[in-house]
Amino acid sequence: GDVGIKTGNVTFLGSVIVTGNVEDNYQIKASGNVEVYGTVQKAIIEADGDIVIRQGITGRDEARVETTGGNVVARFIQNANVITEKDVIVQEGLMHSNVQAGGRIICKGRRAQIVGGHLIANQYVAAKVLGSSANPTTNIIVGVNPKVLKQIEDYQVKKRETREKMDELQKRLNTLKARKEADPLQFSEENQAYNARLEAGIKKLERRMVDYDKEIATLQAYMEKTGGQGRVYIEKAKFRGVSIRIKHVEDNELSLQDLSACTLYLDGERIRSTKYIDPEGDHKEDIEKKQRQKTKVSISG
Repeated sequence: GDVGIKTGNVTFLGSVIVTGNVEDNYQIKASGNVEVYGTVQKAIIEADGDIVIRQGITGRDEARVETTGGNVVARFIQNANVITEKDVIVQEGLMHSNVQAGGRIICKGRRAQIVGGHLIANQYVAAKVLGSSANPTTNIIVGVNPKVLKQIEDYQVKKRETREKMDELQKRLNTLKARKEADPLQFSEENQAYNARLEAGIKKLERRMVDYDKEIATLQAYMEKTGGQGRVYIEKAKFRGVSIRIKHVEDNELSLQDLSACTLYLDGERIRSTKYIDPEGDHKEDIEKKQRQKTKVSISG
């Protein structure tokens, strides 16, 4: 049956099978796998293993599907938030969703279309079609760890907020200094104390900014080191409105272009396009190449 008003929320130490749907505003938490035969609506599913949704997710921007140790597999994902350490595999379409994958994001059914939303995959994104003729904004980032990217973005927000506080304190200090210069005799001890407090506050925030910069630099170095293959495989077409970033490189011109079947990859500081390659075959070739290189090293050593 359904997870809804009759069952309430489901929390289980093990795997959960739902033969119906997961209804609006209900949640499932499981330490194993979760399998839903129907659809997931505006609901929350958290698991430590695989999450398989045989029909799909119609999330109305509020559904959240998250697994710490498995894949997310669904027929379609629409207006939902999906987070996984591994792969997201969709048969039909991935529409207007926020998806973070520590592995790959793969659309491989009859339609296999990604339209709208914000997608981050550490390894690669593969689909038949990216975007649509309506040109909705679709952001794709590959070759970066989504978790680390989120940490960097959080520090950048903190930096921005700290900079705003510093600017505010500096304005007050400038006003106070102008008053002192205009009439030094009227500058009271209270004003002197306030002046000292403002200067100390600015110094404290400056130190905080330095700490944030250090944290960001450390995380960026870690992200470069742990970043995956970073490719985008387009079997049929990419429409305008799809922006693509590979590792730290974003090509703004690329988002304005329509492309036919191709593979996008990073070459130094540029995103380049080559013929469409089946991602499974491409990945296998990469692994074999690495193994050959290792063999060479061990022979020469």
